[in-house]
Amino acid sequence: MIEIKELTKDFRNKKGIFNISINIETNEIVGIVGDNGAGKSTLIKTIFEEYSKDSGHIIYNGDSLNREIIKKFEFFPDQSIYPKNIKIYDFAYYSALLSGLRENEIKINLEQLFEALDLVDYKQKTFNDLSAGMQKRALLIICLVSNPKIIFMDEPTANLDVNSRMEFMELIKFLKKWNKTVIITSHIIDELQTVIDKLVIIEEGFLKYCSKFDNKVEKIKDIYSKHSTKKAKLKIDKVDFLNER
Repeated sequence: MIEIKELTKDFRNKKGIFNISINIETNEIVGIVGDNGAGKSTLIKTIFEEYSKDSGHIIYNGDSLNREIIKKFEFFPDQSIYPKNIKIYDFAYYSALLSGLRENEIKINLEQLFEALDLVDYKQKTFNDLSAGMQKRALLIICLVSNPKIIFMDEPTANLDVNSRMEFMELIKFLKKWNKTVIITSHIIDELQTVIDKLVIIEEGFLKYCSKFDNKVEKIKDIYSKHSTKKAKLKIDKVDFLNER
C-alpha cells in the first residue's frame, strides 16, 4: 500500500501539485485523469522521486519512501528515449543486469515474457523494426523483467492507433492478474473505463476526486463532468449568421 499525504511540488514558474493525499491499495489499478497540464505527470514523477517533493509524505507498507523501496517500482518508459538501433532482447537483458538481477534469472524471466507478449519472433529485431504497438509491448517486457511491485505509466498509449490502444489496455488488465499495482495517467478517459479500480481527478494541481471505481455502474466521463470546474462558457445563441436558413 502507498499512502500519499499532503504532497506538494511547486515549480513556482509553472504548474505543480498541491497538498494531494491519496491511498493506493496493493494490486490496485489507479487511473489519474485530467487535462493536459493538470499535474498528472508531476504527481507520479514526484511519487516515483523523479521530482523531489517540497512537502508531504510518501509511505510504502508502513515505511517512508527510500532508495531500497524505490527499487521495487518501475516507470513504464517512453519509447522516444530509447536507441532505435539496438536489439530488443539485448536492451532488455542489459537493463535487467543494471537492476541487479542474476543472469540466469534474467534469461528465465525474458523467455517467459517474450512468449507471453507474443514477441518471440522479434527478439533480435530493433525498435525501428517494430510497429508502435509492438514497441509498447517490448517496453513492457523491459518494465516487467525485474518483477516490480508497482508500475507507473504516464500516458502509455500516446501515439497509438485505436486498435493498439485497446490491445495495450487489455495488457494492463493482465498486470493486475500478475499481482502488480499500476498507477496510470491519461487525458483520454474512455480508455480507462474497463481497466481501473480507483479514479483520481487532478485539476490545476489540486485533487478534485479520489474514490474506488466500479465500471459496471459508473462512467468516468460522468464523474469527471461532475467534479471538474473547467467548463467552457459557450454562447451558442450569439452566432446569429449560423442560425439563418
